[in-house]
Amino acid sequence: RGGEVVPVANNSGSVCRAPEAQELPWPESSCTPLPLPPDYDHGLFTQQNLSFGFVGAPVAPPSPTGNYCRLSPLLHKLASGGGGKVVVFGGSMTHGSGCVVSAVGGGKTLMDGTCAWPARLGQWLRAAFPKATVTMQSLAQKGITTYVLFAQLGLLLERHGDADVVIIDTLVNDAWALEDRSPNWVSMVFEAFIRTVRDILPSAEIFVLLAGCSGCGRQWSAQHRIAMHCDLPTLDMFSMKGMTNFWNQWGGGVHPKWPVHAMIADTLAYVWGNSWESSCSKGPSGPTPLGKIFWPAAELDELTTCKKPLTVYSARNASTAKPQMTAGDFRLRRDSLE
Repeated sequence: RGGEVVPVANNSGSVCRAPEAQELPWPESSCTPLPLPPDYDHGLFTQQNLSFGFVGAPVAPPSPTGNYCRLSPLLHKLASGGGGKVVVFGGSMTHGSGCVVSAVGGGKTLMDGTCAWPARLGQWLRAAFPKATVTMQSLAQKGITTYVLFAQLGLLLERHGDADVVIIDTLVNDAWALEDRSPNWVSMVFEAFIRTVRDILPSAEIFVLLAGCSGCGRQWSAQHRIAMHCDLPTLDMFSMKGMTNFWNQWGGGVHPKWPVHAMIADTLAYVWGNSWESSCSKGPSGPTPLGKIFWPAAELDELTTCKKPLTVYSARNASTAKPQMTAGDFRLRRDSLE
């Protein structure tokens, strides 16, 4: 209909909005269904059916919100046997603090980053696209909020210009560390963060994960309203109150044990896998615009960060500058444990 934006949904609730009249950037024959939880190779990770009870579930699978068409370019690259890169932002929960489990087969303990949901989602992507090269880069940091991450964006994304999708999972820390801040202020920071990510990585799509935690309600609306305003593909775990296993396993803290990470990863795998079937034949050929700003431009302009540092000295990566040492042996080391 002349490029009109129309909703397309399958029975999983996955929604894709894209012009019907556009030419597909890939053959429709490549849109084959992907393996869904729990029926995929979990690798070193223990298979469990606790999320929304994939077997005999009394609770319906989640209904994603936002435009899942945005994931199509990444999933198609992987389906074609190419390489795809996913960058993840978050705090200590995303980092995997408190997540410890023995790997399948014994002899190895998975903890922190090797146990957390980003590593598990990476395993599903590799199982779903065995011919592809999947890079899952977690930039999660302990004790960090969206506001602090915003100040570091130029540094953190300097080496990730090839990212296809950026997942933002900062609700837990925003809810606990910014509880004295108004939801409006947190929402404004969240919008500035999203738009700055797009400015730095114009080819990357953005995915929002609203994880649980019993105290996340105050700042949930701050992030949710921006995700919906920008029509970003979103998985809202916080609102899935019917997932009793998820909430029972989470408990009252901010560092859930491994079953919660497994549930988050498998739920992401479920909605991403289902969205591929419905959005593949209607996916956009390039990044989808974020739309008009939600908060006043003057207020957003007060939130500034360096998007492209000229010189970077980092213990994470090789330096972009090569100073000549006149004496001694000066080196940068990262002061943290992985």
